[in-house]
Amino acid sequence: MKSAGKIKMLGPFSTAFNDKFGSMALWMRYFYVFLYALATTALAGLTVACQESREVRVQRFLMRGNEMVRRNSLEQAERFFREALALDSCFADAWNNLGTLQFNRGSHAEAMESYSHALMCRPDFVDALLNRANVGYQLGDWSQALNDLAKAETLKPDTTVIPHLRGLIYTSSREYNKAKREFLSLLEKDSEDAEAWVNLGTVLYNEGKLDSARVVTETAVSLAPNEPNAYNTLALISMDEGQYDRAMDYIGKALTLRPGDPYFLNNRGYLLLKMGRLPEALEDIDKSIVGDPRNAWAYRNKGIYYYQSGDFANAVRLLERAVEMDSTVKEAKRYLELAREKKG
Repeated sequence: MKSAGKIKMLGPFSTAFNDKFGSMALWMRYFYVFLYALATTALAGLTVACQESREVRVQRFLMRGNEMVRRNSLEQAERFFREALALDSCFADAWNNLGTLQFNRGSHAEAMESYSHALMCRPDFVDALLNRANVGYQLGDWSQALNDLAKAETLKPDTTVIPHLRGLIYTSSREYNKAKREFLSLLEKDSEDAEAWVNLGTVLYNEGKLDSARVVTETAVSLAPNEPNAYNTLALISMDEGQYDRAMDYIGKALTLRPGDPYFLNNRGYLLLKMGRLPEALEDIDKSIVGDPRNAWAYRNKGIYYYQSGDFANAVRLLERAVEMDSTVKEAKRYLELAREKKG
């Protein structure tokens, strides 16, 4: 019977319901299908939301890390980069930025590993290729560095840092004609590239062409009066010319512009050795070694200090280390032979 004035209810045992769907079992089957579809749709939506949230979180950690770098809060920066990598172990930007952080604190081997991770995740990542090439240059792995630069050049041919870095590698490997070609190619495109003028002047200095080196390096100073490397090169030129006071003025300007630079300190230490000011020389050379323990020239200079001080045993020890680190360091072998003779 039906109750007048009430809405008809299609309950589970309703005759009308069964007439419509045929049977209770069939109705339940449709009900479960409906629930499954609803659950699947909800889960898919939740998955997309989680993925979007994860991507947002990864980018947020990267941005926070970059902000900490700008604030010089480097431990915090590293923590944020690693948080990003914990969410996405193949996040190339985080690996690249972590590598730069490690490079800047002097952990070059760690930086090399981080840049390599970035490139495994994104082989065409030009910034990581350039950064790894720079680390390879610093570590003396010039073949790897040149390979990375070649790959970067195919991807982004007009990147000026490529010939700059390639020229520095050729300078370090004493391939001076190749180095000059790189720097001259830069100057053909931009005659006011002060960095290229400085590096060209350094090559000419290494070739012993002091007059040409001075002219070229002074050109760099005229273009960039606050470029410390130019004054460092002029100091080396003046030192070789025997103009020690002039050299001291130049190296003083370099250190004023970049205080504590280990290479500049080492060069001033060598100049002080030539001037016979041994205690001051040792102080600069020791600071240089602390700042960069991989610089063979600093160990050579400390060996020369011991030689001039009459401590031939320590002179031999330091000069042997310099030669082991870099057998091409100028005058290291000559002083080593002299120290061995004196030592007996």
